[in-house]
Amino acid sequence: MDGGSIAVALVVGGASIWLMVRQLRIMDRQLDIMARQDALLSRRAQLRLVGYVIRPTETDQNLYLSLHVENIGDKTAANFYWHLFIPAEFSRNQRFSSNKGDVDSDHAEDINGREFRRFRSDCNLPAYPTRSVPIGRIACDNAQWAEAIPLHWKLVCEDGAFPPGMQELGDLVVRLDAIALP
Repeated sequence: MDGGSIAVALVVGGASIWLMVRQLRIMDRQLDIMARQDALLSRRAQLRLVGYVIRPTETDQNLYLSLHVENIGDKTAANFYWHLFIPAEFSRNQRFSSNKGDVDSDHAEDINGREFRRFRSDCNLPAYPTRSVPIGRIACDNAQWAEAIPLHWKLVCEDGAFPPGMQELGDLVVRLDAIALP
């Protein structure tokens, strides 16, 4: 082998090694990008309903059941739909005051032998992770509801239905007897 052949072989070998190192760096960057994408894509909202009994002002003698959607996930739910089932004897002549205006009941349903009225609407306020969004309130007759108000609910957003399962309803019992009334 002459000197020219050796030089060509060294140049080709060096270029091959340089290409291999470059390909390894590109591969490492691609793996890093894929790991970040997986982390972003695995994020999702997880919604649940929470209720509070409130008295808006000290002079107001009325109590209100204020309902909020809480996001316990790690992704914002930009828009979601809510379905709320309130006992008929509690909600018969009332409207649910939502953040989009008053919502009338559109349906009566028997759940475990008790009649419930369904209220439903959508919410265009974002539910950020670890935060809650008020969806509305309904007046409480504290004399009639001295013990508790059983509610059923369903929430739907781009990340799915909550609680999971198409036929499942969430349960929420709001206790009024813990409220100190004047």
